[in-house]
Amino acid sequence: MTCLRTKIRWSFGYYCLILAELIRDIWNYFVTPYPFLLILGAHRRIKRRLKIIWLAKPPGRPPVHENVVDLIIEMKRCNKICGAQRISDELKLMGIKVSKKTVLKILRENGFVPPRVRFEPPSWKALFHAYSRYWSMDFTTVFDLMGLQLFIFVIIEVPSRKFITISVTTNPDQEWLIQQFRNCSIGGHSFPEAMVHDRDGIYGKWLPDILTEFEMKSIKTRPRCPWQNAYVERFNLSIKNEMLNRLIVVNSSHARDLCASYEIHYNRIRPHQGIDGKIPDGETKNPVTRPDLDCLRVERRSEMGGLQTHFSLAA
Repeated sequence: MTCLRTKIRWSFGYYCLILAELIRDIWNYFVTPYPFLLILGAHRRIKRRLKIIWLAKPPGRPPVHENVVDLIIEMKRCNKICGAQRISDELKLMGIKVSKKTVLKILRENGFVPPRVRFEPPSWKALFHAYSRYWSMDFTTVFDLMGLQLFIFVIIEVPSRKFITISVTTNPDQEWLIQQFRNCSIGGHSFPEAMVHDRDGIYGKWLPDILTEFEMKSIKTRPRCPWQNAYVERFNLSIKNEMLNRLIVVNSSHARDLCASYEIHYNRIRPHQGIDGKIPDGETKNPVTRPDLDCLRVERRSEMGGLQTHFSLAA
C-alpha cells in the first residue's frame, strides 16, 4: 500500500510540475508561434514519466536519465539561441555524455523546434594545409547610443579558436592597426606563419609589408568570398547574436568593457564545435557515472551581465 501511495504522489507531482513548465514555456519562450507543439511535448513527457513510475523497466539500452532531460530543457529555456550541438558540448564539459542526436530528439519531443539550418558555402582548406598555425583577423561594426560607428577588430588563432586580441576604435588607421600587432607581441603571443584577411579598404596596400615585418605571410581572400575567412566571420556572427544585438552600446568605453567580458567568456567558458566541443583555455572533466545522476546538482551562473547562463556541476 505504501508503494502505491508513493507512486500516486510521484505521479501527481510530475503532473503538476510539467503543467507549470508548460504554462511558463508558452508564456516566456514561444508566446504564440508553436503552442500546439509544446502541449504535445508536455503530453509525451507526462506519458514517459508515468511509464517509468508504474511499469517495469524494459530490457535494452537504458534511457537518458530524467534529471538530464530536465537539465537539457532548462538549458534550452535559459539560452534560447543554443542548438543541440551547443547543449551537447555544455553537458560534455560537465562530464555528462549525451550525443547531439539525442539532445535534438529530446528538444523535439518537448516542443522546442530548432530553427532551419541555412546553407553554408564550403570552407577554404586547401591552402591552409601548408601552414601548421595561422591567425585570422577581421573588422565588424556596431553603432553606439549617439549613432557613432564603432569598429571592432579581432584576431583569432584558427586551430585552437582562441582569442588573441579584440579592440574597439572609431578610426582604424594604419598606426592604430600596427599598434595592435605590437600589443600582441607585448602580450606574449608568438606570431604564426600566416595571417588570413579579406580585401577591406581599411587595410590598404601597406598591410602585407607590415605583416612581413612581424614575420607573417599575408593571405588574402578572393573578392566576394567571405567563406574563405569563415572562422572569424563566424565569430562576428557569434558576438552579435550573443551580445551586441541584445543590448544598447552606450559609447566606445562601454563597447571595450563588453568585448573584454566576451573575450573571457569565449576563451574560458564557451565550447566550440570546431574543436569537438572543447574550450581553448578550459580543462577536461571526468565523466559522470549513472549513480551520480540520481543526486545531480547543477549551479547556474550569469555571464556578460545576464545575457548568457553558464551551467556547471556543483562541488
